[in-house]
Amino acid sequence: MKRFNAYRISAFLILVALTVLMMWIGKQHLIVLENKKYESGAQVFAAYDMVIVKISEKEELEIYEDDSDYIEPVGPFLTLELEVFPIDGGESRIVREKLYLGFKSRFVLNVPQFVAELENR
Repeated sequence: MKRFNAYRISAFLILVALTVLMMWIGKQHLIVLENKKYESGAQVFAAYDMVIVKISEKEELEIYEDDSDYIEPVGPFLTLELEVFPIDGGESRIVREKLYLGFKSRFVLNVPQFVAELENR
C-alpha cells in the first residue's frame, strides 16, 4: 500500500511540474514599445525619428517619433532587434538584445532609454 501511494504522489508531482512548465512556455506577454522623450532625473533621452523593431526575426513593426505600439510574444524568451534612425538624419544603428520575460504579463519599454542603456554597457 505504501508503494502504491508513493507512485500516486510522484505521478501527481510530475503532473504539477508539467503544468507549470507548459504555463511558462505558452505564456503570452504584452509589451508596449514607446518611442517618446523620456526624462529620468538629470538624464533626458530624446525620441528617435523612426524605429524598426524585429521580434525574434519573425515580426517587424515601425514606430515613429512620439508614437507607441505593442507586441504580444509567446514564451519566456524574446529577441529584439531595434534599428533606430536619429532625428538629425545621422546614421542608423542596430541594437540586439535577448530578453527573459518569465511570468511577467505586461510591461512598457521606452525605446530611447532602452537603447541608451544597452549602448552604455
